[in-house]
Amino acid sequence: MEISTVNRDEYLTTQTPQGFRTKIIKEAFVNVDANWNDDCQAIENKGYKIKTVCGESENIKITYADDLKNL
Repeated sequence: MEISTVNRDEYLTTQTPQGFRTKIIKEAFVNVDANWNDDCQAIENKGYKIKTVCGESENIKITYADDLKNL
């Protein structure tokens, strides 16, 4: 596998939680493709478009105790 630097202008940082209308996300999870990576991809695979909203850089995901060190 080759590793190289990517053009960062082509990527966005995302935050959780992602929000969806209940009916749409339930529909997306029915017979979801086995290769899906996240909820947005499941939604896109059903033909919906993803919309973004501005987030907060201070809204970090806390998974490990170390994530709290710099708060």
